[in-house]
Amino acid sequence: MYKEIQVAIPTLQKKSVFDYYIEQECSVGSLVLVPFRNKEILGVVLGENKSDLLKGKLKKVLNVIKGFAFSVDQIHFMKFVSYYTMASIGNVLKLAIPVDFSIDEAASVNPEKIKTKPTALNDAQKAASEFMISKMNN
Repeated sequence: MYKEIQVAIPTLQKKSVFDYYIEQECSVGSLVLVPFRNKEILGVVLGENKSDLLKGKLKKVLNVIKGFAFSVDQIHFMKFVSYYTMASIGNVLKLAIPVDFSIDEAASVNPEKIKTKPTALNDAQKAASEFMISKMNN
């Protein structure tokens, strides 16, 4: 299965969303290991690529990291934070990855070694998140 996707990666530039292709199953919010310049870097899938302009010139996603993924609501919230703070979405998403999730472990491409804890929101955080999402959708 060949699918073109958009991946947000942390960069020093304002542009932090790049197009890749993937042959594995993944969804929005999945963590993926991708080649970027001369290294492998962790990124987050933001959605499918809608353009055919780059067909044949895209780099391949190396691995989908199992055990952790952002929800669609979390991605919407991170986009809001990116817009509000004028930071790139890749850098905002990098800050949201749990502390006990090591990029070195992801680079070793051994999903069994990755230890993550599910993120749970309390009632006040859920209410604030729902309020912000409702404001973004208006």
